[in-house]
Amino acid sequence: MNRAFFIATFWWCIQTVSGLAAIAPNSKVLVVGSGPISVLASKTAALKGYTTLLVTSTPDLARELLWLDGPLEDAKEDLPKNPLLLDPSQDEDVATFEKEAINCQGVIVAYDADRVLSDSLLELILPTKKQTKVQRVTLMSRHLNGKANGPLSAAAKVAANKDVFAFNKQIEQQYRDYEKRVKERCVQVSADLVIIRAGTLKGGGPGSIEISQSRDSTQTPTLTRAYYAKVIQKDLVNWQLLFDCDTQGVVLTPGDTAQGPGFRAVFTSTSPNAEPGDSGRVGVAQALVRSLALPNAGGAEFGVNTASARQPPSEDDWAAQFANVLPS
Repeated sequence: MNRAFFIATFWWCIQTVSGLAAIAPNSKVLVVGSGPISVLASKTAALKGYTTLLVTSTPDLARELLWLDGPLEDAKEDLPKNPLLLDPSQDEDVATFEKEAINCQGVIVAYDADRVLSDSLLELILPTKKQTKVQRVTLMSRHLNGKANGPLSAAAKVAANKDVFAFNKQIEQQYRDYEKRVKERCVQVSADLVIIRAGTLKGGGPGSIEISQSRDSTQTPTLTRAYYAKVIQKDLVNWQLLFDCDTQGVVLTPGDTAQGPGFRAVFTSTSPNAEPGDSGRVGVAQALVRSLALPNAGGAEFGVNTASARQPPSEDDWAAQFANVLPS
């Protein structure tokens, strides 16, 4: 038994002393979405012991973000096959998806941009015309309460950071309709749904060399340094890297209650500090994956927010945070 699987199994046992988990380690998990958050969620799931499939239209970039600090062609050894990357433009991968998707016990849905699942993709991952083994879906949505969100967020998205979540009534309706569709589909296929709410997504990389060496990369994985070189705009690297060093803390808020950035939106949009309305990608990925195994998480919804910390949350920290947002 390898170390990663042993740790994942031990972690699952701790989480489930009061009952059976929804999804145990070594179960199959499907990850769909786009951008760094979906790649990071798949890596987190794989290192937690799940047999993971990631649907991605950019498999080469995903491999670099998962495992390599440099270009793919410079790889000196075979790369891990978990997560298994499935490119929807390749017939062989499509066939694998059609075969394996219905055998997955867990589904994670996470989009970096303001995108939602289409009806056709929803039918593929949660089919109503064939039997599926899905027991739980963890869905990344957004903070939709409108608290301290306004036109300055939209201005910040255009002028400073394209990843800013700019709340407006149109976006709110898009996500509320989305959540309703997924909830209804989960009822149809007898699966639990957990909604994880996020604001402006920040970070996701390893931070400085010192920080990355001090982190348990099995328990709290990040993307590789390729994230800073390939994904982030050059002028944004410094604050994103600082965020990954100094803002590793996570605060969960129950339901849809998180505050937005308010009138400081332009200033907080590129801040490396813990700010209202922000969510760290590492924390969101952890919440998506950890919620698969928690027996009392089905039907829950909560927000992921940031906190100042130069170390990620411990197991005790996560347990305390989940205790604040899940039924006992």
